[in-house]
Amino acid sequence: MQLQRTANVPGRSGSLRARGSDGRVVVAGRGSAVARAPTVSVRAVEVESDVDGEIDPMTGMVIARTSTLNPVAGYTLQAGGLDWAYRRNEVDAGAAAAAAGLADVLLLHGLGSSSYSYRNTLALLGGSGVSAVAPDWPGHGDSAKPAPGGKFDYSEAAYTAALDSFVAAVDLKKPLTLVVQGFVLSQYALLWAAEHPGVVGRLLILNTPLAASTKLRPELAAYKNPIPFLRPKPDAPFDGTLFNMSGSPYAMQVDDAYTRWRQPTLLLWGSNDPFMDARSAFDFLETKRTNMKTTTVAAKLGHCPQEDFAEALHDPIMSFLRGEEPKTSKVAMRMTKRGLEGM
Repeated sequence: MQLQRTANVPGRSGSLRARGSDGRVVVAGRGSAVARAPTVSVRAVEVESDVDGEIDPMTGMVIARTSTLNPVAGYTLQAGGLDWAYRRNEVDAGAAAAAAGLADVLLLHGLGSSSYSYRNTLALLGGSGVSAVAPDWPGHGDSAKPAPGGKFDYSEAAYTAALDSFVAAVDLKKPLTLVVQGFVLSQYALLWAAEHPGVVGRLLILNTPLAASTKLRPELAAYKNPIPFLRPKPDAPFDGTLFNMSGSPYAMQVDDAYTRWRQPTLLLWGSNDPFMDARSAFDFLETKRTNMKTTTVAAKLGHCPQEDFAEALHDPIMSFLRGEEPKTSKVAMRMTKRGLEGM
């Protein structure tokens, strides 16, 4: 085990870091746990032989290669014949004792995004003593981007098989808590979770399409244009997603799969999402068991709530991890001729 000391950062005391053979990092030191990203989670230059981090443009300090704040995911592994890049948080040793009984967390992004969207969520969870990992899906971020036409064909089956291999290979205690957000890939993750209730002990769904009526985001809908020459060129952003979009992505049987789901589940919604109505979360729950709850936060969060304001999500996430009942939904309601509806 390596021991290192981080330099003092304004507003934060120096701390002692230990890195085990499994790659997990534990931070012990004075000062509060993560309070607000990014300032509290920025680390000064680490005394490591592989310091090749980025320079934080706001503080001028070096962001270590394995920091969740580094633009490049700092950890890699090979699973299922694919090279995965992922982020792993630092766990505060003092807070870890209080969180000893909580499950590890796996955070998955949606189509066209990356694990970087969870950088602040990872830091906050670590500050609360919870170990968490956020990978880049194949074809995204710093993970492998196989050429179309190869063994990895960017299909639902390819992605769920790849996720199965990654979860088996990564160092996370099982059963784990799964967090999903975004289009298509998060739905693949939900289908995978429905088949692995022994691995996924808790499920947290951030803004993810659950209703068949939800439309694709404009930049994704372009790939579904029925006129071929109006689709983006092959080398345009989101290259390869045409494979993902074959057929309506909302034809996936997410709704049917979760009529039998028994694990504790929370739909935590950013109610100012321009791409999907918060009411779709309530519609989804109409036919579900009472183990599935929904709530929103008071802050005006959009489609990527973890990117908009991770701190606003942190308390309800921690409450869910502890098994506490979610607070009453903050979605504004209004009376219509059809009854009480969310705005």
